[in-house]
Amino acid sequence: GIDARSTGFSRRQRLVEAQRFRQVFRHGRRVRGELLVAVVLPGACAHARLGMAISRRHAGTNVARNRIKRHIRESFRQVQTELGAVDVVVTTRPTIVHADARALRHELDRLWSRVARGGGLQRQSL
Repeated sequence: GIDARSTGFSRRQRLVEAQRFRQVFRHGRRVRGELLVAVVLPGACAHARLGMAISRRHAGTNVARNRIKRHIRESFRQVQTELGAVDVVVTTRPTIVHADARALRHELDRLWSRVARGGGLQRQSL
């Protein structure tokens, strides 16, 4: 069923098409952190959209994977308006297994600020 959380992250904010995931992975710029990697591509629509590829191998248990996804979704929801029209796919690095909630939050804050500043996106110099 629908709960309070699902209303904060609607379908239009999600990257759901497999083809678009492939495009982002193939052509996007990677913004690497200690725990996560954001792959960023200028968006196909007017707002930021989020996709996640959270590795079972990196996260360990399903409980851990779901916790990581919850943190990413919540963090994205708070900063999405600052990101502009980009499609972002967030993936994990092996070090994620050792991260606590605080480390994950700190990492996400750094990642989003780099994405918002054009983190890795090609810009014309003026």
